[in-house]
Amino acid sequence: MTSVSYGQTNLLKGWETNTEKALIELSEFKKGGPPKDGIPSIDDPKFITSDDADSWLAF
Repeated sequence: MTSVSYGQTNLLKGWETNTEKALIELSEFKKGGPPKDGIPSIDDPKFITSDDADSWLAF
């Protein structure tokens, strides 16, 4: 394993961890996912019965 490189410092900012014990090279990690507040809240949820849901849920 190698120590944290310059490009990885932002990825680990605020973490208190020993990167020498990493099982996966930190360079393999990629940023992703929605940005902060990128998933809207459900302000007006619609509820249905479990029987109604059975018609469109696949098991």
